[in-house]
Amino acid sequence: MENRILLFDVLNSTMNVIREKHPGTFLPFKGDFPLLNPGKELLFNIGCEGKTYLDECDDWIQQILIKAQRIADIDTAFFEFLKEDGLDKVYAKLSKKDKISEIKRFLDSTILDPSDLIIKESEYGKL
Repeated sequence: MENRILLFDVLNSTMNVIREKHPGTFLPFKGDFPLLNPGKELLFNIGCEGKTYLDECDDWIQQILIKAQRIADIDTAFFEFLKEDGLDKVYAKLSKKDKISEIKRFLDSTILDPSDLIIKESEYGKL
């Protein structure tokens, strides 16, 4: 059995993250956003066309999709963390101080640290 990642699955779960200037619904990710420079969208689409697996794409496309998937996964995990404590519906109304407290509590409960919320430029520069 292959452990290859289906490109469709990654694209389906990350397209909203790739184009956002402020990705993440709940967490304040920092970095150079959007992950995909709008001027390179056509190249990105062509680079994904006809591919079945993520590893069939050029490295720069893989980097974008992996970063976007990581953002989506961390943001979803934080939402689930809030939900466990019944804070998912009131989080947006919390004070900045209380939001920071919840983020710290989340990070402390995982293997993540604040640097995981910083998305660095790739070796290709601004993609």
